[in-house]
Amino acid sequence: SLNSFDEPGEILQLFNEQKKALRGLLGQKLKSQMRRIPEIEFFIDDSLDDMMRMDELFNKS
Repeated sequence: SLNSFDEPGEILQLFNEQKKALRGLLGQKLKSQMRRIPEIEFFIDDSLDDMMRMDELFNKS
């Protein structure tokens, strides 16, 4: 479970360490449908935090 990690950076690091293996698995599954498997990039999506901050600001007005 991803909830067992304290820092989002820990999760990101684990995913980045397994990027090559994940891309290989995708290649095996999609080889008949795609010529080339694109590079995988993981990032922390903090848009929900931004939305909550904006919502808070709007509610104060």
